[in-house]
Amino acid sequence: MVLHSTGLKIGQTLMLLLSIAGGVIVIGGLGAATNNCRENAHELLRKAPLLQDNDPTNDPSIDSDLLNGLAIAANNHLQPFTTNYPDGEAAYDCGIHLSLDWWLVAYEVFTFIYGILAVFVEFFHSKYSVMAIFSIKILLATIITSVYVKISYSIGGGDHSDLKMGQYTRTGAAGGIVILVANYIFLCLFGADEIPSGPDGNGEEVPK
Repeated sequence: MVLHSTGLKIGQTLMLLLSIAGGVIVIGGLGAATNNCRENAHELLRKAPLLQDNDPTNDPSIDSDLLNGLAIAANNHLQPFTTNYPDGEAAYDCGIHLSLDWWLVAYEVFTFIYGILAVFVEFFHSKYSVMAIFSIKILLATIITSVYVKISYSIGGGDHSDLKMGQYTRTGAAGGIVILVANYIFLCLFGADEIPSGPDGNGEEVPK
């Protein structure tokens, strides 16, 4: 299998580096969101039944809009909370809640390594395999980015733009967008036709 020209290799490598940088951004937002979930989400969800407007036990110190946004995020994420009233096992429940998000991060690392091999090693240079593997990553990144955008608006929209959970999910969404753009460009570059290099490595076909 003939590899791409040097120029295309450089472009493909840059897109892979940009994609892994987007994965680092996702890790930053996702890690902070997971930690924030562990510290705050369960307590707010536990109080949810008490925060009805007509309930005399309503706690005015908790913003009802924030609670509604949190409930939407908790029940409409990729993986809902395992219980309606968590019993304090926050580390476990939040890990399950954000599990597919972390799988995207792991898959990003795998595709980065595989992508580098596909660019520089003839044995791995298969357009069919690369297109299939990277298409899966694009699908995952699209789903998670869409969910993060919805969560950021549900929790941190309007007057709640200063809420940390909304900021963390916006960070994750930004990283997801970087991953998507980088991988779209990478697939366009990798899909280009290979040109056999001549003896001087200038990309010109060797005369017969």
